[in-house]
Amino acid sequence: MVKLLEGRRILYATPTQEQIGKFWWEVTTALKPAFEAGIYRKNETEKYIVPCHGDSEARIKAKTAWNANTLRGDFADLLILDEYQLMDPEVWSLVGAPMLLDNDGDVVFIYTSEQRAVHATQMYKKAEKLMNEALERGEKPRWEVFHFTSPTSAVPPTTIPVSPETPPCGSTPTAI
Repeated sequence: MVKLLEGRRILYATPTQEQIGKFWWEVTTALKPAFEAGIYRKNETEKYIVPCHGDSEARIKAKTAWNANTLRGDFADLLILDEYQLMDPEVWSLVGAPMLLDNDGDVVFIYTSEQRAVHATQMYKKAEKLMNEALERGEKPRWEVFHFTSPTSAVPPTTIPVSPETPPCGSTPTAI
């Protein structure tokens, strides 16, 4: 929200409509007082929020993107690629990176680690290496990496059927 207040353009992209719905609910709920006060207005069909005064290009927009062509035709100061492991790598290389070049924009990659997501894992490792090298030189890194785990499943253990294939208690749960 800080970027919006600074007059910046935020573009949230994910390959699934379900993620768009969750993001949109969170953002519109948080901004409800601003809508009611006439500070911002929202377009539910195209999933964007802009200031009512129209004096800046500030905007939050949510859209689906699973390949480079589905991200084209937009620009951002802050690009958020959620569920990046499900996107084609060209989303970033052909469209996302060039989109941010002319305005010194920022990108946030959010992904769930999985073996099939080679491009996401490789990018994470490269960014981590670049960050550590910059820190070792005493410089501010251009890349920052963060790793979070989900310690518990969203499904209560009492609802999971026990079968020979069910992992034993105490094993690392997997988000469903």
